[in-house]
Amino acid sequence: MFKTFKTLINDDVNVSAPLEIYSKLNAKNLLLVDSLVSDAQLFVNSSSDNTTTIVYSYDSTREDLLNAIKNNFSNIDRIALVFHDNVQNGKEFLENSVLVDSNNIKEATNFKFLTKIINDFQVKNIDFLACNTLQYSEWKLFYQYLNEATGVIVGASNDKTGNIKYGADWLLESTNENIKNVYFNSNIDNYTSYLDSTISQSGGILQFRQNGSNIEYYDSNTSSWTTPASW
Repeated sequence: MFKTFKTLINDDVNVSAPLEIYSKLNAKNLLLVDSLVSDAQLFVNSSSDNTTTIVYSYDSTREDLLNAIKNNFSNIDRIALVFHDNVQNGKEFLENSVLVDSNNIKEATNFKFLTKIINDFQVKNIDFLACNTLQYSEWKLFYQYLNEATGVIVGASNDKTGNIKYGADWLLESTNENIKNVYFNSNIDNYTSYLDSTISQSGGILQFRQNGSNIEYYDSNTSSWTTPASW
């Protein structure tokens, strides 16, 4: 019988944020969801029977994530990352560091970390479920180098990622593959937002997301998403 298990990993509450791990028996796919994603829990609830989901935050550690993967997989067919893209030196991945370092992509810690996971677990496909990343040279180089280093097939989008009835789609144009039924069950039809980008300015990083008909921004003081009364 199919079962789901949720566990938490946090070596030191003062240093790292816990990972939320939703294990599926005999899962072949891994879904990595940024905790800041609009309706992150909906992605957890929508994961398919063969997909284990891990929710991470910028304060989660690479060591914790690697251990969680080792505890759940001997090999992985596919990995998907669900996040709101920020092409401007924002915190995009683990340990408060960027996923794509445009200054030196191949030497970036998170690039090496992903490469290790792909090689160690014999990953065949890695899919980046964020909007428009194929429109940016940094991301296209990142995908190219990832493929060259590992042979992995990289899926990514050049438009809005999300449900078609809200003006987006689950098609990854780099592979021409609709991944909706690869990682998700029909509950994903309840997702009303986009996995769109954040914006940088001289005074810091502004993070925006679409949530249904509303535009929200991330308030770092309260660690929450907010819809302003007026713009």
